[in-house]
Amino acid sequence: MGKGLSMNSEVSGIKKIINIISDIFTPYIGVLAGAGILMALNTVLLKVDILTDTSALSIILLAVSSGVFTLLPVFIAYTTAKVFSSNVYIAVAIATALLYPLTATTMPDTIQFIGLELGIKGYGGAVIPTILAVWVSGFIEKFFERVIPKVAQIVLVPALTLLMSGLVTFFIIGPLGMALGSSISWVYSQAYNFSPLVAGVILGLLFPFTFVFGIHWSILPVAMINIKTMGYDTILPIMMMAVFGQFGAATGMIRNVPKEDRALTISTLIPAFFGITEPAIYGVNLKYGKPFIIGAIASAIGGGVISFLGVKIFQFTPIMSALYYPLFIGPNSSMLMGIIISLVTFLLAFIGSLILGKIKK
Repeated sequence: MGKGLSMNSEVSGIKKIINIISDIFTPYIGVLAGAGILMALNTVLLKVDILTDTSALSIILLAVSSGVFTLLPVFIAYTTAKVFSSNVYIAVAIATALLYPLTATTMPDTIQFIGLELGIKGYGGAVIPTILAVWVSGFIEKFFERVIPKVAQIVLVPALTLLMSGLVTFFIIGPLGMALGSSISWVYSQAYNFSPLVAGVILGLLFPFTFVFGIHWSILPVAMINIKTMGYDTILPIMMMAVFGQFGAATGMIRNVPKEDRALTISTLIPAFFGITEPAIYGVNLKYGKPFIIGAIASAIGGGVISFLGVKIFQFTPIMSALYYPLFIGPNSSMLMGIIISLVTFLLAFIGSLILGKIKK
């Protein structure tokens, strides 16, 4: 009986976390999906030479589609503040503080703190630091509201909350989030040296979870370094399998979701096909739980196979989609194998989600 209660409590806790994540990301799923479609449209028009990267229309498409993803922490901060009943304006101010180092040319890449070198320009695109910073800021704000006289609260509470939240975020939360991503990269390199198959399975399984928390941005620099130093990379092909795993899982849920969610589910598929998985993950797969896990298992299988067969990519891109198969062409690699394994990964996730993703009323 005690074990049953413990298990129910554990499941309840996991469900609560998933509900919180869903509440944070669901409000702007439509915007992410729409921006993803425009980004895909711009990519296609550039690929077929209808537009050039200096065309006015291409520049506008790039701005309206990329802006929401570049400034995603602002959206995250706003909805996180709503979820935790924190001050929305302080939350947005914290998010802009995380983004500011990315935009300020005079800002150094790193700062020194008690003998540690902290890369402050790596936090702006990360999800975990933003959510945790806003959550912590709520406690800090309430503390200052209790100890500061009301006559001075309008100025001092926001100022001190921003100061303390900034210190905690840049010196503690941010480095921990980046360290988590670096740890995943280290585990991958060790596993790949031991066995490409094992490395592909591990990273293929972990990548969907890094998408959820935004820490895949701390893994991508490793891929960039690989291409610069070796001329190729093996991480990004595995990332593509994670994309197709979540894409397939969301596609399989079209028949399973309630009617009121069907249009939203379909709208997330176009961005997912073009490598923008956030709408599918936050709006469908993570919301219902099972399809996310099924997609992760499929990407683990696909990641293991594509790594084992030595498929490589020879040019860096932060987004992996079907448009980038030609980047697999090179020595000891195969674009055809990349296409086949992507299709198999998609089908595994699609069939698994279609059969096992049924929702109980």
